[in-house]
Amino acid sequence: MRTSLAPIVISLLVAGCDPSGIHGLGRLRDALVPCEVDLLGRVETTSTWVRSTPAGTEIIVFGRPDPTAVVPLGRAACYGHGFVAHDSSTWFEFGSYTLDDRGEGFAVHELEYVFENQSDLDILQRDGSLRTDLPAAVSERLSIARDGTQLVVTLDDDALRMTSLAEVVEALDVTTQAGAEDVFRVFNLPLFTSQARLLGFGSSGMVQYVGVTAEFAGAVRNRFTVAVEALLDPNTVITYFQLEDLTGVVVDGEQKTDVDISGDGSMSGTLSFVMRGTGGATDVVVRGGLDYAGLQIGDGVAAGGTYTLTLDGAAAPYIISYQLATDVDLRGVLPVTP
Repeated sequence: MRTSLAPIVISLLVAGCDPSGIHGLGRLRDALVPCEVDLLGRVETTSTWVRSTPAGTEIIVFGRPDPTAVVPLGRAACYGHGFVAHDSSTWFEFGSYTLDDRGEGFAVHELEYVFENQSDLDILQRDGSLRTDLPAAVSERLSIARDGTQLVVTLDDDALRMTSLAEVVEALDVTTQAGAEDVFRVFNLPLFTSQARLLGFGSSGMVQYVGVTAEFAGAVRNRFTVAVEALLDPNTVITYFQLEDLTGVVVDGEQKTDVDISGDGSMSGTLSFVMRGTGGATDVVVRGGLDYAGLQIGDGVAAGGTYTLTLDGAAAPYIISYQLATDVDLRGVLPVTP
């Protein structure tokens, strides 16, 4: 028998503690400082770089379209570095970086976000998405060098060979089932990175959004909001307003979860998206939509059913298994490199 959420979530609200993303009075839910943007969307102002590892996808966001461009002291650009594991567990640190004309500088961060996939635990036992505000900034030596179309990014003594996310998008094949599944995985990357900042996501900590509409900035531009209907009727709506959390992947629309207090139910809503290539802000390579109406939720996670993925250029919609939500493996389109 499952334990009712009601007495536990009420005690969490009264206590005002922060074990599952619940915030004390006066503490902002969203502490992210977004990147500088061209509000009209005419030019790229950031770039996102990725690499596959045997365990997942490593991601770096630079606040310049050319990451080798000089970023002087006193005018630091936004910076994010993180990882999405194959099971969707995500960590991300956000801050800023500087770079001199030799390609050397520093990456500094004071915020760290973690979402651990704990679907094997009851929803009441999960940590959900958590934020750590560091007592002092962490600074890493940074060097960036081009190697053909790739970057070699060195953080302290750790050298990472990175590929532009735009180049990965250009490698996607919208005409096959396998290619559509890779599109689904790329589409999910910015959802995972943004949900890691949605404090309490995936846990009973989502009760902090009952009766409010909380707003979160995109790491690159625009925003998303979250609202939970009621304590004992915790239907949740996450609305994406042209959200760009990773350069070139833009998500728009509503994602609705209709569940009981045990986290069982279904989803609905459609998210539309575009993915840009290496040609800049107008170079849309992939366009589509993901319909959640066929998805079943159990204990707060995808537990059955399917997604319906429509893609421009495809003869018919693709049916995507719910299991791919925790199969975030891009090695089919982004091989592991030394």
